[in-house]
Amino acid sequence: MTDLKGILEELDGVDEQLIQLFLRRMEIIDKVSAYRLSRGIPVMQPVKEQDDLSLRAKKAAPYLYGYADEYVKFLLSMSRHMQETMIRRAVEDEMRDNRKDDSDLFFLDE
Repeated sequence: MTDLKGILEELDGVDEQLIQLFLRRMEIIDKVSAYRLSRGIPVMQPVKEQDDLSLRAKKAAPYLYGYADEYVKFLLSMSRHMQETMIRRAVEDEMRDNRKDDSDLFFLDE
């Protein structure tokens, strides 16, 4: 039987992999945000999200389904939040840049 220290070390290794995968996932979400922004596609896609949730969570063993369901919901929620934040910032930056450009109109060379 493995001792608790060995089990916890194994868990730490899995946690490290999860963090790396999470960071990679968020890099991809950044690309999704840019794509959606450039094409005016809304962040919220309820049908796709429900399909994703159903497919991903059901891969878990039946006794873990509820936990897997909550985990996937949390990931999707974070992804939506990140996309909304990135798109909002991009729009705000564009509006700020446009205001700067417009302010030049008020100063005429004499």
